[in-house]
Amino acid sequence: MTNEPKNLPELRFPEFEKSWRIITLGEATTKIGSGKTPLGGSSVYLNNGIPFLRSQNIQYGILDLSELVYIDENTDENMKSSRTYYGDILLNITGASIGRSAVNTIKKGYANLNQHVCIIRLKEHYNYHFIGQFLISPKGQKKIFMAQSGGSREGLNFNEISKIKFSLPDELEEQQKTGDFFSKLDRQIELEEQKLALLEEQKKGYMQKIFSQELRFKDENEGDYPEWKIKKIEDIASVTKGFTPSTKNNDYWHDENRNWLSIAGMDEKYLYHGNKGITDLASQKHDKVDKNTLIMSFKLTLGKLGIVKEPMYTNEAICHFNWKSKNVNTEYVYYYLSYINISSFGSQAVKGITLNNDSINSIVIKLPSLSEQYKISDLLKKYDEFIEKQLAKIELLKERKKGFLQKMFV
Repeated sequence: MTNEPKNLPELRFPEFEKSWRIITLGEATTKIGSGKTPLGGSSVYLNNGIPFLRSQNIQYGILDLSELVYIDENTDENMKSSRTYYGDILLNITGASIGRSAVNTIKKGYANLNQHVCIIRLKEHYNYHFIGQFLISPKGQKKIFMAQSGGSREGLNFNEISKIKFSLPDELEEQQKTGDFFSKLDRQIELEEQKLALLEEQKKGYMQKIFSQELRFKDENEGDYPEWKIKKIEDIASVTKGFTPSTKNNDYWHDENRNWLSIAGMDEKYLYHGNKGITDLASQKHDKVDKNTLIMSFKLTLGKLGIVKEPMYTNEAICHFNWKSKNVNTEYVYYYLSYINISSFGSQAVKGITLNNDSINSIVIKLPSLSEQYKISDLLKKYDEFIEKQLAKIELLKERKKGFLQKMFV
């Protein structure tokens, strides 16, 4: 008997029993090298021609072609040493996206790439899906981090990449089966993301048709609703703003509860708490924003919207809309303001476009009858619910894949 651990993953397909071996990327490759920026930089990019891949096209396990640019044949010929073909592993080697890796899935012809992306071309006995998935696994990402050069760890050189060690099965069949398993997971995630994009596009289309009044609802008797009224914010709401206690006074701040909100905390439609806490001493001359109040950022980050679901304080860059009558539906105004271009009512300041009291009050609102407001907001809320469910489904799939990546590589 021996207590020596086997070089095996925690989870593998049951028909395979042989140990894995440790090799370096250099041993598994015929090429490790990057591209270059063409002469003239972005000015030579075209809408068609030879695909030219940049770091933004390389995501974690996905080749994202949504921002794909092209170069002409002459430019490509001058850079022929950096051509990339189907099955190459592409790895970002500089900047904030360092370590992102994806397999080249462009089957027709070839592409070229810039100097921020490295080509890892494998020998025949190695499966690109297997090694590509290893590089984005927690173990692979740790290896990449350790291989980065310089004190700031902001670059990978070819020598360090070639020395990255990893374990893999000798049997190509096991490499292929593991790689294919992750490819199917990626495809499933991709399909669900396409469904999400379709839902978001459908919602956007409905908003465009509704707020342009191309699409109108009928009342309970199948009759037409009254014509919409054109109002300004000052006609339908009194606008208040928040405050920020002095950050130099420790008696004003505490972490016991999050009852004060800055723009940084406006990350959801419905807001149940702030992102920081202030004391009674700091807030004694101020009132909390009431439950179900629509709020909006009007400085720095312009037009960020939320609906307060529990009373709280906000900072002075957030305004609060307090309706003057019961004929205004908060959800409707939320969707309407999220649809229009809020910045068109602002003015240029040193730190960007901003709104003041007059410009906030001058924002124009198309206001249907209250009953039609409810029908509009109910439809758009349904789409938000569909989108939230789809987002949760995608997140679950990504977490599932993350778990497999952790367990299926050594």
